[in-house]
Amino acid sequence: MTQTSNSATVVTGSSGFIGSHLMKVLSEKTVGDLVGIDLKQSKKAKGYIPFEIDITDKDQLPLLKEPFGNCSLVHLAAVASVQVDTLETAEEMVLTNELGFINTLRSLEPNLVVLAS
Repeated sequence: MTQTSNSATVVTGSSGFIGSHLMKVLSEKTVGDLVGIDLKQSKKAKGYIPFEIDITDKDQLPLLKEPFGNCSLVHLAAVASVQVDTLETAEEMVLTNELGFINTLRSLEPNLVVLAS
């Protein structure tokens, strides 16, 4: 995912299993800003701009629009639970996996989207 200068690649779920590995690779290959969004940032985070943001809270995401709008977005943020054993777990999955994605799209208006579900 090589880009021209003055562009950004934003990765949600950047501290998760897939996200942390992707961030390592992208930090070595990406031209422009590399931004990681997660509820908690990895203490090993290097080579990118970390943001601790809850993507289900649409009021937090506009903070990224000004510096990183019209970016490339890799959306990996998700509740990874395979078993939905309670209604609360199901609601959390919908909030993060669907509403969080929609909030991120609306806020950043990316020019390229990669979605992992």
